Amino acid sequence: MSNSRARKPYPSDVSNEEWSLVVGYLTLMKEDAPQREYALRELFNALRYVIRYGIAWRAMPNDFPPWHAVHQQAHRWLAAGCFETLAQDLRAVLRLAAGRKAEPTAAIMDSRTLRSTPESGWTCLEKVKAPDALREEFSGHDTEAVYEGI
Repeated sequence: MSNSRARKPYPSDVSNEEWSLVVGYLTLMKEDAPQREYALRELFNALRYVIRYGIAWRAMPNDFPPWHAVHQQAHRWLAAGCFETLAQDLRAVLRLAAGRKAEPTAAIMDSRTLRSTPESGWTCLEKVKAPDALREEFSGHDTEAVYEGI
């Protein structure tokens, strides 16, 4: 694997403890697979850097793998549902640790109607020339949810 030179760590880098938790979810092929060019941990650290600092892919520091490799791997993880599975499992573990069932038993649905204005942007109802276009906004809430940053 290339890019194996040591670099100074960034605050966004994954800790050893965090890495031991997520590596099982992110490994889509063997670490020593011949097509793997960059270390999985470095690709993940680069993705965390992009997300943490809100930068463009091409603006990544040069000591990470190339932006296109990180971008491509991020899309592979997203397509495989890695992050959703991790979040679901983490939520279940946190609920169990708090003495609750792994899955929520109830949800509260809230709905309210908001009037569309020119300042709020285009709505699909404008396409059919609805005079007083109304938009409904929905949100769901787990009654006992624990939300933690990943």
